[in-house]
Amino acid sequence: MCCLAAIDLMNIEDSPLICDANHPLISNCLKDEMLLYHIDTQSEALLLDSYADLSGKRIDKGYRLDQLSGGQKVLLMLCLALHCPATTLYLKDLYHSLDDSRWQAVQNAVESSSKRIIWEQTPC
Repeated sequence: MCCLAAIDLMNIEDSPLICDANHPLISNCLKDEMLLYHIDTQSEALLLDSYADLSGKRIDKGYRLDQLSGGQKVLLMLCLALHCPATTLYLKDLYHSLDDSRWQAVQNAVESSSKRIIWEQTPC
């Protein structure tokens, strides 16, 4: 209980969404991840298209996420974050999980976003 008291629930919308490439997803179904990220039906198609653009792989709402590689999971986490209502994203260790060509595509996607981005890269 004491941990909950430390959170200012009145200002939670101002907090950044933390996207850690070391732990990109917490469920095994895209539908569940979309619920966690508050992806509405209008954003769903955009999310799936942006994931296909970044990864080269088409998936749908019922897709089992254990079939994705680590890098594909990181790309999906990023797409979910870019299409969720959060205005600020804290992106941690994305570079370590992606090859150079994907990294460039990620940087382009992030730069074209209207979200405020905070980057963190920990040493290998």
